[in-house]
Amino acid sequence: MSLRVVVVAGPTACRKTELGLELAARLGGEIVCADSVQLLEGFQIGSAAPTSEERSRAPHHLVHAFPPEQPPDAGAYQRAADAVLAEIAARGRLPILVGGTGLYLRALLDGLAEIPPVPLLVRERLRAELEAAGVEVLWSRLVAADPTTAQAIQGGPRNTQRVLRALEVFEGTGTPMSTWHARQTRGRGYSPVVLVPEFPLDVLGPRLDARLEAMLAHGFLAEVEGLLARGLQRGDRAMKSLGYAELAAHLAGELPLAAAIEAIRRGHRAYAKRQRTWFRAVEGRHVLDAGSSQLVDHALAALSGAAGWG
Repeated sequence: MSLRVVVVAGPTACRKTELGLELAARLGGEIVCADSVQLLEGFQIGSAAPTSEERSRAPHHLVHAFPPEQPPDAGAYQRAADAVLAEIAARGRLPILVGGTGLYLRALLDGLAEIPPVPLLVRERLRAELEAAGVEVLWSRLVAADPTTAQAIQGGPRNTQRVLRALEVFEGTGTPMSTWHARQTRGRGYSPVVLVPEFPLDVLGPRLDARLEAMLAHGFLAEVEGLLARGLQRGDRAMKSLGYAELAAHLAGELPLAAAIEAIRRGHRAYAKRQRTWFRAVEGRHVLDAGSSQLVDHALAALSGAAGWG
């Protein structure tokens, strides 16, 4: 029998944390992090991770569970989440996945694609090109070759590791990564209902700006300074996360604070648009009006009407 799982996913700043908490309270659920940055220890403010007060209202799993020096890839996340979901189910509780990292959710629910090995020469050529021409050249090529995968990359061109990997797969196998993923065997023993709360873009933009202001007021810059002080490097994958990279550049004297904040603001909006596109391609999703005062009731109605859930 498939394990029932609620998935609260979608664009950033669309009340996912709030909805997850309410569903956990009403349905006897426990929350499992599905946000690649919230998984990292010490990445609290800039990732909009659940606060200690929010975590006290329902059991939370995998929030800050990984050291930023060794951030998990999709496979490591899959293995950790599998174990947690099994433990929650064994207690007779309902797992509720909350987060907007589509790649991790797909790895967990659908499995990882079996992509053939990429020739070393392809990998070396792309890394040399990155050094010589910069990531924007590679990013433009990826967008043209595999726009579906490009839209799913958190951070866009700043996420050089994933940009390189996606191009390696395309140029090394002749097939886009998104096509390999589409060929994978779907289903890993889970029966998910995917709830996607969304705001219209003209509403979401100001919400993102207000949230960034709140992050800065609550010590985002000091958080980045502390992470660098503990030994993290700007080139580390974790420190390339949206917001952290820009503030680290400011602390290094490369960007005025106002310019760094503006770059984060633009990055948040671009990322939200990519998330929106990604999750709108998920089959069977239930898009919810995040601005509705009846958001929780609408989510419960979607769950009640889902096949095998009533």
